[in-house]
Amino acid sequence: MASFSKLVGRQLKLLRFEKNMTQQELCDGICSQAVISKIEHGKISTTIELLQELAKRLNVPISRLFDRDAESISFQKHDRELTHVFRTHQFDELISRSKKLIESNENKDIVLLAKYFDLVALEGKKNIDYRTCISELSYLTEQEAIWYESPFMYLRIKMAIANYYYLNQQFVHSKKVYVQLLEMDFNTTELKKLRIKTMNLSINLFIDKPIFINLFLHQLRTILMT
Repeated sequence: MASFSKLVGRQLKLLRFEKNMTQQELCDGICSQAVISKIEHGKISTTIELLQELAKRLNVPISRLFDRDAESISFQKHDRELTHVFRTHQFDELISRSKKLIESNENKDIVLLAKYFDLVALEGKKNIDYRTCISELSYLTEQEAIWYESPFMYLRIKMAIANYYYLNQQFVHSKKVYVQLLEMDFNTTELKKLRIKTMNLSINLFIDKPIFINLFLHQLRTILMT
């Protein structure tokens, strides 16, 4: 029941943020702010009647409070927005948005996404050098169970590390990161799709490096045959 309560709480908080509502605005005339806070933190279970009232106030169907896919939709929304800000080199804005997400969000994937963009923005501004950025990004991937809980972000961060090595002509280190990634256990359909994408990116990266590409392709064949 605790996990269900946490799901409902996360969804309630997510929807409240999307509607730009405070806890007080959400609960006014329905329940106390303390109750809303406890629900959002998954500390209490609640009645369907109360959830119906809250969903009505949020102007969403009550099913949205039980929808795990909503977290994925929210992640994609933040990802698109932060990626656009990064690609347009608005690094100060990117840092500001990332820090707000880190402070206000309980979704692990979104927090990890925000921490990733915070670091690459700092490197983009040259507030930190690429070695420090790689070190901090590596620390993010060393968190317990991140490969199983957030495989997409794990791969994304690792590929960013490989790219930083490549851009700074540390080709051996870059290749090593890609080989390590492709040796990992891609045991679902979605992960296998990510593996193919990773393989294509790595080949395109090293295609003009004859010293590396033959050895790299040999290692890829070995990995794919196991």
